[in-house]
Amino acid sequence: MPEEKSLSIETVKEMMREMQAQNAEMLKEVIQELKKPTVLEQKEIDAEVARLRAANEERKTNSQGILQQMRDVRFQRTVCSHKHAAAEGGHSHGVFVMEKAPSPGYIHCQKCHVNIRPGPVPSGNTDPLGLYDTGLFNRIFQELPTANEMFS
Repeated sequence: MPEEKSLSIETVKEMMREMQAQNAEMLKEVIQELKKPTVLEQKEIDAEVARLRAANEERKTNSQGILQQMRDVRFQRTVCSHKHAAAEGGHSHGVFVMEKAPSPGYIHCQKCHVNIRPGPVPSGNTDPLGLYDTGLFNRIFQELPTANEMFS
């Protein structure tokens, strides 16, 4: 006859705790596996991620091109003579624009579309076309035709 083994209540409780811990761990693993995307879902996710990366790369390339264009335009505005060629008389491309006081106004170059202003760049500059150069402003201002010259 086989021997009877008796288990104490403490041993049974310990075994139950171990089984609960094992069951909780297995349940946790099952839930994690269920949360993972299927193969088809993963392909869709990968395709979406690739599309977003390509779109971001395209935006980055476009923005670098636009920044380069802005730098080129700014450079052209700084090297523009703001005058017609000497063969054409050498007259200024500038037009004086009067603003409300206390602003001294500015000269707008019709060739490179820059606003030439006297004085230093003010804080909170709101003129993106502004080129602040007092010497250049004075030189071009003196070369502008007067009202008598324009209408005679």
